[in-house]
Amino acid sequence: MTHAHESVAHSPRPSPWPALMHLAAASLLGSLGALTACSSSPQTGGTSVAPPAACWVYFSSNSVIKVARFDCTTGQISTPVITSAVPSTNWITIAPSGRFMYATASFPDKDQNSDAAGALATFSIDRTTGLLTLIGEQPSGGLDPAHIAVDPAGHGAVAANYGGGKVASLPIGPDGKLGLPQVIQHTGTSKDPSRQTQPHPHCVVFDQTGKFVYVPDLGTDKIVIYNFDPATAKLTPHDPPFQSVTPGMGPRHLTFDAAYKHAYLLAEMGSTLFVFDYNAATGNLTEKQHLSSLAPEFKGTSTAAEVLLSPNGKFLYASNRDQNGIGSIGTFAVDHDSGTLKPLTWTSTTGNIPRNFNLDPTGHWLLCGNQNSGKIVEFKVNPDTGALTLTDVSISLDSPFCIAFLPIEP
Repeated sequence: MTHAHESVAHSPRPSPWPALMHLAAASLLGSLGALTACSSSPQTGGTSVAPPAACWVYFSSNSVIKVARFDCTTGQISTPVITSAVPSTNWITIAPSGRFMYATASFPDKDQNSDAAGALATFSIDRTTGLLTLIGEQPSGGLDPAHIAVDPAGHGAVAANYGGGKVASLPIGPDGKLGLPQVIQHTGTSKDPSRQTQPHPHCVVFDQTGKFVYVPDLGTDKIVIYNFDPATAKLTPHDPPFQSVTPGMGPRHLTFDAAYKHAYLLAEMGSTLFVFDYNAATGNLTEKQHLSSLAPEFKGTSTAAEVLLSPNGKFLYASNRDQNGIGSIGTFAVDHDSGTLKPLTWTSTTGNIPRNFNLDPTGHWLLCGNQNSGKIVEFKVNPDTGALTLTDVSISLDSPFCIAFLPIEP
């Protein structure tokens, strides 16, 4: 794969986003009146961090972001309230500092079928109330931005533009705002005649040092690898520039284990999990295992969506979107030494199209957004067996897209 047509956006544009972003603080604070922070041990930069007693949990859904208070002991969730109304909000990510949120979005005054429509929004986070305030926006450099990630030091962000096949890297200023993007065009195709006729970058993952960036590309069946310069937030091709997977698989999301010894890729089209040995010094990946994310007895059409490791590193979870029925989350045991996976069980999500799910920081609760059912459901997680048990906690939400947790400061 080559990386051609690099460009840089040259001028900011005035925000066309509606005044709804400036929601009345008084009314929202009234709704959040019951969301008082629980005490928890201070977060530190060391290896031992006490789990939080409570978190703010954010839900993106059909151009709004809602926030609620999540009790990490009981699993109870307060009634979510709207804290943002930016058009086409999809993926949301919180900066390592916990002070800022970045979201993929669109400029509504632009042709929605053009690269000019792609946008990235920056919000400041009120850690006391959980509320967001829009503080800036920048072009995403392409059509249909699907994912954005921030480097571990908070120097820059990288976004994947699914529709246009472009990746954008943006510096982050001291005020949290994004600078102008460096834009790189992916090239190439793969096996599927309908979904792989062009590149489709689907997600962005940094390594633990922030030196390397990994971009699963559904359209080319490659994990594209970049070097990242934190001083300039610029990307350059890695050597080698990509890691290929089996043609027709459609790479979607990727995650690393806590020790950065292994990487796990979930392929959307092939509903397949790939396990790689990871060389932290060189940034290279070496495939060692692949297996289906679906239950052996499954019959029908399904596409995989989300993959996460439990905080204790013992289990991996992957969601499957049955195109004609109820979705599932597969649970896999992780071998401590080799990193290989062993299938354990599959749990119904009780809804259609589980696009995204997330584990709270304690690893005791899993929230799953069933996109086509308009509901977020909660599972209690057994940290010893990995088993998921459905609770009676649920939230009705139109087309839930993404879920993010932020520990509440004591």
